[in-house]
Amino acid sequence: MRIAIACWQDRVSPVFDIARQLFVVTFEEGREIRRDRLLLPTGNLWDRVRILSEQGVDVLLCGAISRSLEKALESAGIRVCGFLAGECDPVLVSFANARGNAVAPARFPGRRRSGRPATRPDKSRPPTSRRRRSVAKPSPKE
Repeated sequence: MRIAIACWQDRVSPVFDIARQLFVVTFEEGREIRRDRLLLPTGNLWDRVRILSEQGVDVLLCGAISRSLEKALESAGIRVCGFLAGECDPVLVSFANARGNAVAPARFPGRRRSGRPATRPDKSRPPTSRRRRSVAKPSPKE
């Protein structure tokens, strides 16, 4: 299995769309056998999909990721485990030890299992704690 992890200063890069560096790690029988460092081009996000696909990446571990880039990676056969945080090596090891399941402590706070933020059941109304109170308008003088 080849796992790519977007890193910035030894931590999971906060946003994959602008990440500059990846480590592509090859695991066999649960053991790391190879680690390569890749520099990603800036600009065209679709080049990232092509590069990861050419590298034979099976899984991408990253921080935040745009929905369109996530869908493009998934269409290319790359599983995306986004909205992760923490130091790269512990996140990578915990993912490998969990046999392909991202562990909860590495997730961004406030994120569901899928990585996307939880939504309110009724999007048409703001939360009750933030609802504006109507202010009585003065009646026009006659």
